[in-house]
Parts: sequence; C-alpha cells; structure tokens
Amino acid sequence: MDVRTFIAELAKALGWPVAVVIILLFLRPNLRTLVSLLRHVKYGELEADFGEKLEKAEDKAEAAHLPPAAEPVALPPGQSESPFLQLRALVGFSPRAAILESWLLVERALQKFLAARNIAPTKLLVHTQLAALQKEGVLPRGVVALINDLRELRNRAVHAPEGPGPTVEQAHEYTVLSERVVRLLEQRAANPPLPGLG
Repeated sequence: MDVRTFIAELAKALGWPVAVVIILLFLRPNLRTLVSLLRHVKYGELEADFGEKLEKAEDKAEAAHLPPAAEPVALPPGQSESPFLQLRALVGFSPRAAILESWLLVERALQKFLAARNIAPTKLLVHTQLAALQKEGVLPRGVVALINDLRELRNRAVHAPEGPGPTVEQAHEYTVLSERVVRLLEQRAANPPLPGLG
C-alpha cells in the first residue's frame, strides 16, 4: 500500500467522525437549546398535563374561597417563618422537592383535621381519608376535590423523575395552593362550624 492509498483509506474511515466533530463544534453555542427542545418534545406532554391539572386545582381553590397564602414579612429575632415561606425559597433550587414538602404539610394538616373532628383514623391512606371526609360532609366537596388534585399532582411530580419535571412557576403555584388548603384545614380544625354547616 502506497502513501496515497493509505491517505485515501484513512480519509474514508475518518470522514464521518470528523464531520460530526466539526458539526458539533459549529453548533456548540446552540447545542443546549437543541437538547432542551428534544427533552421538551419527549416530556412535553407530562409538563403540559401537570400545568393543566394545576390550573384546574387553582380554579377549585378560588371556587372554595380558601384563605390567601401568607405574605413574607420581617420577623423578630428568634421567631421562625412559616414552613411555606421557607418552601418558596426551595422552589428555585428543586421544584420537585418543594412540591413534595408542600404535600407533606397538607398531609399533616389533614391528619390533624381528622383527629380534631374524630372522623377517620389518621393511619389510613390519604385517598381513604378523603373518601371519609366526603362521606361525612365536613368539608365542601370542592375542597376535598382540590386536596385530591394536589395529591395527584404530587404523585406526578415525584413518580416521574425523568425529564424536566414541574417548572419553578408550577412548583410555586403548587406551594401557594397547598398553603391555602393547610390554612383552611387549620381554621376548620380549631373552629368547627355549627352542625349542618360543614
């Protein structure tokens, strides 16, 4: 094999890998955008579904006239801020973690509410607790549906770890909705309404 043949064979063998490297170097500034577009196409349905479900949950919260979420305020030294205000800081770092932690606060408030009303054992699964609430009629149907929506959204966020997951904005909205539900449950547990008024 002479030098010319060797160079020709080498060019044939290395042609496409060199071309790929040149293309990647050329597209390097836009590569991150292209990859995120591919992820969005692959996982876009999950994100859209989460967003749609969250919007429906917000509508239910407005229809149920839940108390508003707390506004951040400067606290005196030694006094800790609301767990939900702390979670709002977590949203920027890990939307999934903020959703999970928000749900745990809803779950805790639900268990305290059930204990205060002596309705159902707090050891039951949440969907069983919600069914008991529905049966007893101690919370408006829309609030029970909203709590169930928050549970489903939490499950989607936590059990679909691949892909981009919920956005920071979606996690923030979830956290605010969760806080509003917790505040309502705490109010209702502390001040039970008159019989027949739910």
